[in-house]
Formats: sequence, C-alpha cells, structure tokens
Amino acid sequence: INKYYKMWFFSKMCESKTRLDGKTVVITGASGGIGKETARDLYARDARVILACRNMEKTNKAVEDIKNNPPSWMTKDEYKNNVGELAIYSLDLRSFKSVRDCAKNLLTNEAAIHILINNAGVIMSPSYERTEDGNETTLQVNYLVADIEFDDINLERSYAPIRSYAQSKLANILFTKELAHRLKEANVHGINIYCLHPGMIPRHSNLTSFPETAALPLHIGRQTIVNTPKNYGMYPVVFHIWNQKKILSHLFFNKMCTSKARLDGKTVVITGASSGLGKETARDLYARENDDMVRKSTVTFRMTKDEYKNNVGELAIYFLDLRSFKSVRDCAKNLLTNEAAIHILINNAGVLMSPSYERTEDGNETTLQVNYLGHFLLTLLLLPKMQSSSANCRIINVSSAVYIFADIDFDDINLERSYVPFRSYAQSKLAIILFTKELARRLKEANIHGINIYSLHPGLIFTGIARNSNRMFRGAAFCVCICDNICVKKLFFKNVEQGAQTTIYCSVDEKTANETGLYYSNCGVSTTYRKANNRHYAEKLWNLSCRLLHLEPEENFSTFLKTVSRQML
Repeated sequence: INKYYKMWFFSKMCESKTRLDGKTVVITGASGGIGKETARDLYARDARVILACRNMEKTNKAVEDIKNNPPSWMTKDEYKNNVGELAIYSLDLRSFKSVRDCAKNLLTNEAAIHILINNAGVIMSPSYERTEDGNETTLQVNYLVADIEFDDINLERSYAPIRSYAQSKLANILFTKELAHRLKEANVHGINIYCLHPGMIPRHSNLTSFPETAALPLHIGRQTIVNTPKNYGMYPVVFHIWNQKKILSHLFFNKMCTSKARLDGKTVVITGASSGLGKETARDLYARENDDMVRKSTVTFRMTKDEYKNNVGELAIYFLDLRSFKSVRDCAKNLLTNEAAIHILINNAGVLMSPSYERTEDGNETTLQVNYLGHFLLTLLLLPKMQSSSANCRIINVSSAVYIFADIDFDDINLERSYVPFRSYAQSKLAIILFTKELARRLKEANIHGINIYSLHPGLIFTGIARNSNRMFRGAAFCVCICDNICVKKLFFKNVEQGAQTTIYCSVDEKTANETGLYYSNCGVSTTYRKANNRHYAEKLWNLSCRLLHLEPEENFSTFLKTVSRQML
C-alpha cells in the first residue's frame, strides 16, 4: 500500500542533466498541460521540439510561453543562450485522416525523429461520442491499436466515462509491452518503448471529480516523461490484446512461397495486374512459363536475367474496368472467345477507401462493386471455361484481415445510410471470404470437381491501393510516424514481392491442390473468425449478390451457370 501511495502522491523530480543537441522530439497534445511542460524542458535541453496539436491558436501561444519562460531548473539568462528549436504541426487525433497527414508531413520535412511522446488525450466525456471514423472518441484519441472489450470495443452497449478512459489507458500499457516484445523478436534494435503514469494533475479539472488538493502541479507531472527509465519494458509476454486467438499473427511475418512448380501450357488471368501485388504475382507466374496478362517487367528474384529470357511464358492484355458490369461482361466474352482454356483466375484488383460516397454506373457503391461484385460476376462467367479446361483449376480471391472488423448490412449493402470508408472496405473483404466459401460449397454439391477456390490476406503492404493511407492496420500510422526507418517498415510492412507470396502459393503450391474454400495468410491456411464462419451469411450474401446482378439463384448450380452465361453474354 505504501508503494502505491508514494507513486500517486509524492513528487519526485527528474535530475538528469542530459542534453538533446541535434535531436528531434515529437510531442502530441503539447499546446497545454503536461505536453507543454514537457516541451519546455526538452527545448531547454537544445532539442528541436515539434508540437503536434489540434488548436493552432492555442499552440502558437504555447510556443511563445515556452520561449519566454524557462523550466524551474534553469535561469532566464541560461535559457536564452542554450535552447533548441520549436516547430508546430497540425494533428487532430479524432481524425485518422489528420493522423495520416501529420505523419506524412513529418516524414517529408524532418530528417530524423529521435523521440516520440504520445501525450495527447481526452479524459472522460460525459456523453457517448463518435469520431468521424466511427470510433468512440476516448478510445481513438487516447489509443487505437487493439481491442480490450473485444465484442464491444467502442462501448456502444455499455458506455461509462470512467470505463472508457480506463480501457484506453490499459490499452496504452499493453501496446507498449507488446511493441517492445515484437521489436526485440524481430531483432529491431535502437528503439525503446515506455509507458508511464504522470501523477494526478489538475488538467481537465472541469471534467473530473478528482480534488485539486490531491493533484500535482504540471511542472512536476512532466517529470516521469523527461526521465529515462533503466527498464526498457522488454516483456516476453504475448498479450491477448494484440494476438487474440492469433487473429492478427500473420500481419508481421514474411513467409515466401518455395514451390518450384512450373505452369507450362497454363493460362492465368489476373485482374488489377498493372502494378502492385498483381504485377508482382504476374512476374512470378510469367517466369514459370505460363500465359499471363500483364506487361513484361524486370527479373524475378529466383532467376538470373539469362534464365528469365529463356524460360518464360507469354503475356497478353485485356481491358477490364470492374466499375462497369458491361466492361466485365465484355472482358469475359473476349476471354472466352480468344483463350482455349483458363486454368487459374486471380481476382486481385481492388480499391481501398474512397473518402466520399461514390456510385458506379450500375448503381452500386464503388468499393463494393470493384472489390467484390465485379469479381463475383467475372468468376461466374469464366467458370464454364475453367470447368472444361483441365483438372486442378484454381480461383484465388484476394481479401484482407480487416474482414474481422466487418459485418454485412443486408438491408443497406451499398451503405447509402451509413457510409464510412473503412466500413465499406472491410465489408467488401468479408464478402470475398463468404463468396469463396459459398462457391466452394456449391461446386461440391453440384459434383463439379477440379476447381478449387481460395481466399487470402496478403499482408500489410505499401502499394498503389494504399498509396496515401495507413488505414489497413490500426496503429500503422503510429509505426510509420516513429521515423522513416527501414527497420520500422520491415517490422510492420511487406514489400510487394513479399505481399504477393500468398497469392502465388495458392496458385501453384502442390499442398493446396486438394484444398478448397479455405482462407490463407503467410503461405498457409489461417483460421477465419466471426461472420466469416457463418454459413447462413454466405448463402444470404450469394442470393443478394445475384439480385444486384438481376439474376435468379437456382438450386441446380450447373443450370444456374448456364443461365448466367445466357443472360450476361
């Protein structure tokens, strides 16, 4: 009891005389309170201190205050001659867009970032509020990397101010420990992670019930932040918050497809193969002596240039715009007319998240049609050709691990009443997995053999689909913001070659030849969770998709495919 009493009510000061010459420090929420006092101290140690804040007027006043008033341990004369630099960046943690923009500006303008202090926060809102990104405000502003109340992380059903605040702070501690653990296991050195309790401080006193007599002054509250602890928090514990039932375990590992399978005489169709994952997949399959659909590019990692010139397939290009069902039908018609067989179909094309609601010419929300409905139609139109091509044909559907955050709104699948970019994207990726499972089931029940269906998560990758976005992972914006450092990128992201490996694995690996309807990640079968396992959902989505395409689902699947071809071609 005495130990915890001291922790809360005694005011130990940081005695370190360490200078920070040439160092750059980023502090969030530094326009007032603990953030401003921390900035004042580090500025006095000759650091370049960046105040990342929401209120620019208040932040400019804070800068003037910091410049004119030294910390308690320094005289004014010393302060004038031995200080660093101050800079201001706009950051509103209530908006993921603002977080991304701030990170982008920091990465562009700062040569290095040595210290990041995630200080900003809100304490307790008396009423339930959501951010523009759809998250409970306290959770998003204070912390948004993982779940604690796993079934109701935003506390929609059970909101209480103290519960929301306490949950966000527990998440900060668990995130700190888990990130330290993962950096250590990845052999990423030179980045230490800390979490702390600053003490009871009379900031936001209008929002709390804490008496000011029990609180610490702001200049004392900053001391734990300024001090550098000797215990770096390298805990070997794998926390439930990050790795619940291994849902996200494949996000940070880069397993490569080792299969040497050739594709001589095989024809592969890849959508969205002009760049990114599609192009890298095409590069690999082209080197396996196949017919493929993408422009020829440079050498694959397994081959010398001489081998590449002499042992490759053919390339062809077909026009396909998934925003138009007419374009999908025309592409399918051209493929069926010009290609003798189709052995592998890779539904890779996709869009990430449109900031505003957009409809296609067919009346569907753009993300839903490009990522899912267009591929649903293309697959149905090409299935008869694949059925007659040969045994062991494969259909690969590129999904994403973000499906775990999704639901299918059957009453408003185009999200006219409730559009949120992330929700739209996650829904489309869940739809892809459900489609994969339902198609595999229908093929099996119709005794149609020799066509296997796969869905997959490629990993976290910087590609054209996410050129200006870290929305793929809650916390990626934070990680990229640490520094423009190859080690950080290596820990959290795959390059496109690595990201294409699971697609290639599902396309060629011998072990997958007898598997169908499964979900893959990191070149292996992965477990699906939540709505992705709901058979009723899959069947209901199939029927709704047919209605959106003006098709009538048939009990006999072979008859249904003939009807689709007759109506659509």
